[in-house]
Amino acid sequence: MHVLSFIPETGRKALKFGAVPLLNLPATSHDQSRAPERRHLNIVQTNVEATRLEGMPVYKTFSEFKTRAEKLKICNKGWITKSIDCKMYFTFLHKPFALPQFEVIVDESLGFVCGIYGLPLPDDHEFYKIHKRSLRNITISELLDELLNQKLCPGVSVKSEEAICHFIPCELEFNETSDHVVEPKHYYRSKECTLLTSTGETCACCESFIKKHSKAQTFKQHKINTPAHLNAPLSQTHPNCVKLALQQERLRTAELQKKINKMENEIKVAGVEIDDELCSGLFAIMADNEQKVSPFMKLFWEQQTKLFKMGHKRYHPMIIRFCLSLASKSPSAYNELRNSNILTLPGCRTLRNYKNAIKPKAGFNPAVIAELCETASRLKGAQRYVVLSIDEVKIQENLVYDKHAGHLIGFVDLGDAEIDYACFNEVKQLASHALVYYIRGLASDLKFSLAYFGTKGVTSYQIMTTFWEAIAILELTCQLPVIATVSDGASSNRKFYRMHQLLAGKENDVTHRTVNLFAPERYIWFFADAPHLMKTARNCISHSGMVVAKIST
Repeated sequence: MHVLSFIPETGRKALKFGAVPLLNLPATSHDQSRAPERRHLNIVQTNVEATRLEGMPVYKTFSEFKTRAEKLKICNKGWITKSIDCKMYFTFLHKPFALPQFEVIVDESLGFVCGIYGLPLPDDHEFYKIHKRSLRNITISELLDELLNQKLCPGVSVKSEEAICHFIPCELEFNETSDHVVEPKHYYRSKECTLLTSTGETCACCESFIKKHSKAQTFKQHKINTPAHLNAPLSQTHPNCVKLALQQERLRTAELQKKINKMENEIKVAGVEIDDELCSGLFAIMADNEQKVSPFMKLFWEQQTKLFKMGHKRYHPMIIRFCLSLASKSPSAYNELRNSNILTLPGCRTLRNYKNAIKPKAGFNPAVIAELCETASRLKGAQRYVVLSIDEVKIQENLVYDKHAGHLIGFVDLGDAEIDYACFNEVKQLASHALVYYIRGLASDLKFSLAYFGTKGVTSYQIMTTFWEAIAILELTCQLPVIATVSDGASSNRKFYRMHQLLAGKENDVTHRTVNLFAPERYIWFFADAPHLMKTARNCISHSGMVVAKIST
């Protein structure tokens, strides 16, 4: 077979040897064009983590989120989706409860809120903080999966007025064949409960509430088991407290009755009757000797007579001063005298209130200085000259908590923090002594404690700092000229005197005076207390081992 081929040389169609003729052949009826080859499909996997690292949001708009959320197949996991008024609701029901276990609401700004059995998740919950409360940082499917992994906080096991009741109702099912009734659940939670935890244990807020409630119950039980005060109102007192108080009063009454019976028996056996004539004679003796008694004794007798007749005790200022003096010398002796009922004396609480009328503190107290100025204003002329005494008193090393100021008292203290750090190597050491500044009038009966300082064995430079501050207050503020200062012969005091050698002049080796820096026309004279010097000499001789013969009188 041959086929006609176009031969360029001749310009006409001619058969080519060995070729098959294909030109103008008839076409078959079933010959069709082939369909185009299908394109290759690739599964696109979105790398969410890479998108977040690049800073791209997961959802750009609410419409995009809504379109993608409606295509998700989350119904198989138990979630119900619905859209109402530009918001999307994702609800997870837990049979047989009527309220959804989890509910997520997404608004137009792609922000979301979560609800757990009808209660909103707290705004400061860790679940919100991680995802910044926006679906721009996480897909909705991942968010719902994480929410399902959270566990419900069991709450607290106690009922309290401060706790809230979380009630979860059940759906009503009318089934005659089933006798099983599902009861609703009640949870008691603290007001700050986080509702969801990752472990299923009680949250930190509920744990704190349980501890606080336990302490309150312990205190309440202790208060109930304590007898009520005699003047406590019955309307506000627990019946058990009233019962315990009644039992206590019965025991006390029985003991007092025994003492009365014993005293009556002793009076019957050893008592002596005094007739009216003898009684009137005793009062006559007191009246006849009225001129011989001292004014204070007369005042004391009159006050005791009034106090025996008065129901409400009001004490004279001189009686208060006398009792303060007794209690300061020996508290136990004062309590014994008061409890003997021989005299009617104020209680320790009353004396403490008078003693702390001016709140004491270390250093120069402005209230004490104001009181001294008021006292000094009544002095005139030579009555204003004073002597400043310096002495160190041993105290017990201990700490006391001041509930009004809120700090501990008992450390070394010179009245100023800067002076403390300059004079002490360690400011948090307990004070073992109290350095006291005491003034006395030369031509008056003025006696006044100016200030005290907590020390640990006073040194000369500590005295130097506080001494001239005391002189400045007396000279400039109180207008009281200081003539001399008196102290014992301790080494720190002697070194303090020698520190004024340049002010006193170098003509003598012994420094016995110094120029008053606040009144240069006057000197301040230094004196050693004679009784202290005699005691020091006595102690030195006693400790030396010398045998001293006793002088017979």
